[in-house]
Amino acid sequence: MKSEAEWIDELTQQGFYSLLFRDAESFDHEHDVSFDLDRFIVIFDGEIEIEIGYQTFHLGAGDYLEIPRATMHSIRIGNTGSRYLLAQRI
Repeated sequence: MKSEAEWIDELTQQGFYSLLFRDAESFDHEHDVSFDLDRFIVIFDGEIEIEIGYQTFHLGAGDYLEIPRATMHSIRIGNTGSRYLLAQRI
């Protein structure tokens, strides 16, 4: 698994900015959201479930997912919480 520093380097080179590390407790994000930015999420600990349309992605430590701009999605943090990196690109 890549280190946090390696992910920061790689995503910065791909034009991502606003690299935010989050330590999230369990919660449901019930409504769909979309952003006028590409988003990239990397999971370091715990589990996150992301729904995009009719697809559900179950992500755990070491997994990542890119969410294209203007894509409706919802995020649900697992019962034990999660540490993840969220990056955005214009």
